[in-house]
Amino acid sequence: MEKEKKIEIFIIDDSFNNEENVVKIMRASGYAAHT
Repeated sequence: MEKEKKIEIFIIDDSFNNEENVVKIMRASGYAAHT
């Protein structure tokens, strides 16, 4: 759960405006593979 929170914060922090970064983070956390 902590990992998810960290990722969420990371996306909101700076990558929110960078879809590419969001996708990269999602892939790293396995979210993209789940979608």
